[in-house]
Amino acid sequence: MAGGDDHNSDGYDDVLLGSPFAAFGGFSKAGVAEVISGKEASEAAGP
Repeated sequence: MAGGDDHNSDGYDDVLLGSPFAAFGGFSKAGVAEVISGKEASEAAGP
């Protein structure tokens, strides 16, 4: 997991999640990554 970068240039920091050994597309240990876009604090979901 990494954060603090604005990967989609919207002005908000995003979080990058990765799983280097995840199975994907029928391949074992292919790895996957997903970017979760940041939002304003008022738009973010609470606990």
